[in-house]
Amino acid sequence: MYHAFQDSKGYIWFATDNGVSRYDGYEFRNFSQKDGLPDNTVFEIYEDYQNRIWFVPHSAKFSYFKNDSIFEYKYNDQLQKKLQLSSNPNKLSFYIDSLDNLYYGDVYNGGFIVDRYGGTKKIKNFDGIINLLLINNKLILNTLTDNSKSGDNINFIHLISVDTILNKLPNKTRQNRHIGFAKNENVFIATNNFLLHLMEKRLNAKKLKHPILWISEDRENNLWTGTRKGAYKFESFNIDKEPCLHILKNKNITSVLQDSEGGYWFTTLLNGVYYTPAFSVLNFKNDSILSKSVYAISADKKSNWLGLNNKIVKLATLTEKELINLDKDNVIIKDIFHDTNNDKVWIASRFLYSIGKKNVIKHSFKYKSNITTGAQPKGIISKENGEVWLATSIGIFKSSKENFFEPVSNDIKYKIKFNSICLDKTETKIYCWSNDGLCT
Repeated sequence: MYHAFQDSKGYIWFATDNGVSRYDGYEFRNFSQKDGLPDNTVFEIYEDYQNRIWFVPHSAKFSYFKNDSIFEYKYNDQLQKKLQLSSNPNKLSFYIDSLDNLYYGDVYNGGFIVDRYGGTKKIKNFDGIINLLLINNKLILNTLTDNSKSGDNINFIHLISVDTILNKLPNKTRQNRHIGFAKNENVFIATNNFLLHLMEKRLNAKKLKHPILWISEDRENNLWTGTRKGAYKFESFNIDKEPCLHILKNKNITSVLQDSEGGYWFTTLLNGVYYTPAFSVLNFKNDSILSKSVYAISADKKSNWLGLNNKIVKLATLTEKELINLDKDNVIIKDIFHDTNNDKVWIASRFLYSIGKKNVIKHSFKYKSNITTGAQPKGIISKENGEVWLATSIGIFKSSKENFFEPVSNDIKYKIKFNSICLDKTETKIYCWSNDGLCT
């Protein structure tokens, strides 16, 4: 997987070597050559001024998504005639300006412009060496030295070539990969192990331990780099200091995206995609109760619920908490289930409890000819009619009268250990899973 990108409608797109995938918050929709992609190996995803979603593949045969369909770029053939067969796209070196000119650069061929009529020309090098072109904060390999017309603002990055920059670094070995972006008056470039910060009159350089595969900013004004050994976060774009965070340390990080809700997506070369909703962590190590081991956690609209050893903690705010003791049974809380149909919270441990508005109830089960409390609930569902079903270590039970549960059937197949239970959306089927398989 090479790139994670969020479009203007909120969809999350992923570029992979098996096509592209779009996530709508609930499910993934996959696209491949069968859907119109010219090449399944896609390195970059980009949205232009018309909200077309462009796919930049290994072959440099471009396509875009519009009106729920994929269309191949009509001037692919003209560009292909200009490129060497060994072409290998340089990620983040692709741009469509407001006049529909296409800019593209790779490490073997340099930069090209294809205008809206199919006219294709190579962007001339400055002094015969590789440079960077900056268009509306988007970097393209090479610098324009002629007067080609563009619909957007073009800067020359002070006519500083990448080679000139590298000659100032301790390692003068010529690099063959340049990626980066611009932020206000600053330009950030990554080339192999070096992270460069170009300002008006000076240059900062940071050498990382591992080759850099990605560089970008998040919504909180932090700089992220993806490397062969994890992702690094530089707070407030300050590369003079050490990174404040290093995660996924054994993964090849090919892109980092912070989405519109603040969550972070990390694509990797061989291990798929990782997601975390936030990096903010509260530590309760000095709290006499919350510093203990937590075995279950859940939330309703008003509070967080934590299951500890013998206790339930209802946490309304960071300082406002309610303690519900189950000390006499010496149990570890395994699960917390919010039952909106009965306005209760069910607590699963070695026993079953329910917490209502006023009291805590310990429930009993009819098992064979006996009454027991130790059914060890494993899963729970609640139906709209108020009926509660349980998967337990001794069978499937349902509520019959207050505080009491009975077996759903006398059939022996329902009197074994069940591990989970699930209700379908229509409430017409209940699925129960045991070590012997699935039953309904």
